[in-house]
Amino acid sequence: MTPKTETKHTPGPWAVGTDCKVWGSGKPNCYKSDACFVAACGNDQDAAIIAAAPDLLAACVAALPLLEEYRQRVFTGRIRGDLLSGDYEPTQALRAAIAKAEGRAI
Repeated sequence: MTPKTETKHTPGPWAVGTDCKVWGSGKPNCYKSDACFVAACGNDQDAAIIAAAPDLLAACVAALPLLEEYRQRVFTGRIRGDLLSGDYEPTQALRAAIAKAEGRAI
């Protein structure tokens, strides 16, 4: 299971503003207003995926324990499944994405 870590990035939600700029509405790093500048992007598609980052991280953090529980149940024979021989690839990908987003080593 992924250890709980303190959020070090501007908390979400993030949104795309004008000129492909991404803004966060979280308060910890925002001193002068309720909106913090997060990133400037070259196009709307890049801005959209950057703006989705806090939501994507939260979804990964929520999904990982479910996949790990499923994997454990298959390995212990409590449910039948042949998807999981070795370390399940989606679980590895989620661990790597979470670690990268949290600035940790994999």
